[in-house]
Amino acid sequence: MSDDPVAEFLAREDGALDEEVNNAPEPVVNGVAPNGLQNGHDDSGVDLVAQSGDLSPPAVSQPQNGRGASPASSVHSSSNHSQYVQSYQEEPESIKKWREQHLKAIKEKDELEEKQKSELREQAKKELENWHKQKEVEIAERKKQNRVAEEKLSKNLVESQSNGQGWSEIAKLIDTGKPAKNAVDTSRMKALILEHKDETVA
Repeated sequence: MSDDPVAEFLAREDGALDEEVNNAPEPVVNGVAPNGLQNGHDDSGVDLVAQSGDLSPPAVSQPQNGRGASPASSVHSSSNHSQYVQSYQEEPESIKKWREQHLKAIKEKDELEEKQKSELREQAKKELENWHKQKEVEIAERKKQNRVAEEKLSKNLVESQSNGQGWSEIAKLIDTGKPAKNAVDTSRMKALILEHKDETVA
């Protein structure tokens, strides 16, 4: 036994460390150990990876540059969209009331307009009937006046002819006013009638 306990402790620790290093397993690179073992077992010559297929876990898409979306965020976004669409489709009560009042006002306005049109049509129909009646009365009155005037004229002509004053009665029918600018010139005829009238009177 050494007289230096510290040196003895250090030597004992170095021996234990060397033993652990020697007993440590060799590193495995791509499933093959330096001694020819795959995954720490003897190589049987069979490619288990090729037979069993790809044993790696399925890849999970990760956000790239903060633009990708995880499944949880996609579900959350879809849920928010559904809630937004549902809230958009459900109109507030105030808008529903306004819409009902607006439709009611339009209906009342259309009914009032149709009523006014019907009243105007009835009024126009009555006015047209009254106009026709008035026109018939005026025509009948004019015909009556014309008959009276014609009878009076015939009577006067008969009397004037019997008295030798036929041209005088005819001269009364002459319009002595100034003729219209574009009227037919009847001045010669008027002069002859007045001349015969004067001869008859003389």
